[in-house]
Amino acid sequence: MPGMDESWLSDATLVEQVKAGDQAAYRLLVERHYPMALRIAGRVLGTREEAEDAVQETFLKLWRASDRYDASRGTFKAWIGRVVVNHCLDRRRALKPVAALDVVGEMADDGPTPEDAAMAASRGATVAAAMDQLPPRQRAVLALFYGEGHSMLEVAEMLELNVKAVESLLSRGRAGLRQALEPLRGEMSV
Repeated sequence: MPGMDESWLSDATLVEQVKAGDQAAYRLLVERHYPMALRIAGRVLGTREEAEDAVQETFLKLWRASDRYDASRGTFKAWIGRVVVNHCLDRRRALKPVAALDVVGEMADDGPTPEDAAMAASRGATVAAAMDQLPPRQRAVLALFYGEGHSMLEVAEMLELNVKAVESLLSRGRAGLRQALEPLRGEMSV
């Protein structure tokens, strides 16, 4: 359908077109889901550069293996989210740890004063460092649930877990963050 507006087409229809080699359908799927995928990857990986690489690789995988998506098993959004998370978890295992100073240098803040910006950057770096201490699956669940605002059911679908497992990972992740941040409790409340 060259020249036509395909924005009204469902994701499942677009994937079927991608399977047939339709580049316009592929571009539309990428436009629809790239922002969400980038946010998820950024929260799991910690840096924008790594997240962008991971998302590009994920969408390239979609182009090459679009037949792996099965609409009867769930929405495309959940499927691509799962592919992104799994790819990011694989990348995290292969990456060397990022130094805390690198994280601080990449954080952006719109604070009204330099002092506020420094405090916010310090807090953000502290939380990022605490998140880094968590096991990858706990970090992914926290990022999807709190960072992206997905429901437990959506997170379960994306990670191919049951809801009870997601609840357990959330509980352990929150406890791990609480424990890692406890020594700084007085400083963080300022």
